[in-house]
Amino acid sequence: MRCRPGGLVMIALDCRSYSKMSRGTHGRDWLRPYGNQGYTFVHEGNVLGCRVALFLLVASWRSLVWVLEQPHGSALPDLPRMQFLWSVVQVYTTYFYMGLFKGATPKRHRVWTNVRRLAEALSTRAGYMSRAEQTACTGQTVKK
Repeated sequence: MRCRPGGLVMIALDCRSYSKMSRGTHGRDWLRPYGNQGYTFVHEGNVLGCRVALFLLVASWRSLVWVLEQPHGSALPDLPRMQFLWSVVQVYTTYFYMGLFKGATPKRHRVWTNVRRLAEALSTRAGYMSRAEQTACTGQTVKK
């Protein structure tokens, strides 16, 4: 596959292995970023996270614009490979609310990108959601 400068890469990495809701199982924290690798989903998440870091490094080298998305509170940025990426590529981060993009829930997400203007535009468009706007979203994030 040939990539041309100026292309856009969007990645929404599978969050099962990195989410706050799975912390009790995946066992990730800043001291143990690889978590409990006895679980297949944790091991696969580590492999995928490392591959994404490598892919974003190559995409940056090829002058591609990239965006990586994860739910707020994700443990993905604690992976050593991601830490390496952050150290060698200028990365900008911001948050946005899915509810402001007609999402069923107000769920907050975090985005990393190598383009500052993109992060600023996303933050301006959806970086804040009032309590009234959040309660207007009809979807449930948890099924009881």
